[in-house]
Amino acid sequence: MADKINYGYDGGCFNHYAVFFTKWTDISGYDGGFTIAHFWFLICLFIVGLVGILIDIPLGKHITKLNTEKTPLWLLILLILLAYAAYPLQVAGKCLLTYLLLYLLGFYVFDKEDNVGKLARFKWLFIIVWLILTVLSVWLFIWTDYNLTTLNLILTLFSGAFGVLAMLSVGYSFMNKSNKITRFLSSISFPVYIVHFVWVVAFEYWFSLANSNTAFVFFLSILCSFVATLITSTAIKYCPVLNFAFGYKLKQRKRK
Repeated sequence: MADKINYGYDGGCFNHYAVFFTKWTDISGYDGGFTIAHFWFLICLFIVGLVGILIDIPLGKHITKLNTEKTPLWLLILLILLAYAAYPLQVAGKCLLTYLLLYLLGFYVFDKEDNVGKLARFKWLFIIVWLILTVLSVWLFIWTDYNLTTLNLILTLFSGAFGVLAMLSVGYSFMNKSNKITRFLSSISFPVYIVHFVWVVAFEYWFSLANSNTAFVFFLSILCSFVATLITSTAIKYCPVLNFAFGYKLKQRKRK
C-alpha cells in the first residue's frame, strides 16, 4: 500500500514480496521496502529493559531506600513532564530516553499504590487537559498552513505527559479489577498488538480510496479496525494452528 501510494506500484500483492524482501532502505516501510512496522516498539522495550537492568544493579537498592511512596503530587507530575522533556533527544527516530525514564518511574515510583492514588483524585482534570492538548496538537499538525512546528512539538510533549497521567489515573480508578471481560482481553492482548496495525493500515487505505475527508477516514478506520482486531485475535486464540503460531502455550490434556 505504501508503494502504491508513494511510488505508483501497480502490481499485485504477492508479486510485491519480491520488492519487500529485496528493497532494503530505512525499514520505515514508506517506500515499500522491508519494514518491521509496529514491532519497533518491541525492540525499544528490549533495549529499555536491558538498560534498566544495568541501572538497577548498582542503584536499585539505594533508590528503594528513598521512600518514594511519599512523593508529593506536584513532584509526580513534574517527573512525568521531565521525562517528556527528553523527547526531542531521539535515536533512529525513537525517543528512547523518554521511554527509559518512564520505565524507571514506573518501576521505582508508580508501582506504589499511594502514588497512583494521589493522581487518581485528579483523573478528570488530567483527562480534560490531555484531550484539549491533543486536539490542539492534531489541529496544528494537520489543518494549519503556518510554520508552527515548535508550538506543535510543545503541545505534543504536554499531550503525551498528561496522557500518561490520565491513563494511570483512569486505570487505577476503573480497571484495577479482574472479571471475565478483563481476563479475556488480557488473554488476547499479544495477538491484538500483532494484528491491529494490519487492519488499521488496510482500512485507512480502503476508506481513503472512497472518501478524502480526513475525519471520516480516521474515525471509521478506528471503529472497523477495533472490531476486526477483536475478531481476528479471538480466532487466533481458539484456532489450534494459529494459537501455536502466535506463541500460545498449548494446554496439556489431562490423563484419566
